[in-house]
Amino acid sequence: MTEHIEDAESWLKHAKQEKENHRVSAAMAVHSVIKTLNALFEKHLGEMPGRHDHATDYFRRLIDEGHIKSEESKYTPNIQNMLQKKADVDYKADYFSKADRDRWVKQAERFQRSAKSYL
Repeated sequence: MTEHIEDAESWLKHAKQEKENHRVSAAMAVHSVIKTLNALFEKHLGEMPGRHDHATDYFRRLIDEGHIKSEESKYTPNIQNMLQKKADVDYKADYFSKADRDRWVKQAERFQRSAKSYL
């Protein structure tokens, strides 16, 4: 678990530092979210989904089983959106705006800050 959150922190740190390539920065923000989720899943469920697109189901399990507060469900749409677009930011050279990058980094930062209180 410690390794996951340390990796998440590193991904987020580098996402914030990358100012030139917005797509790369957004990809790092997504990886930060994934590693943060992995830390939560490992600690509270003892397992992780085999695929990133199942992570939102596992996140809902954390809430349903009382491992994290129901108010944390506010992060579900952002997590789902970022995970759905992960392949695009990882593998496509499409344009990714500074505003999109800033939004994703901020969402990753807020989620990580909240998740740490459950670790």
